[in-house]
Amino acid sequence: RARPVFVKKKTGEWKVCIDYREVNKCLALDAYSIPNLWEQVQQAAGHKYYTCLD
Repeated sequence: RARPVFVKKKTGEWKVCIDYREVNKCLALDAYSIPNLWEQVQQAAGHKYYTCLD
């Protein structure tokens, strides 16, 4: 369980800190990694048509 902790900064302001390490241990890892941008650009180079889906 990740609980927020309030920490006072050097400036006197307060910030909220949350340690998610225990929560992260319970999560499943992504089956797909993020593709390398440069490789994607190289694969797309030289084509006549491009499309984008949102």
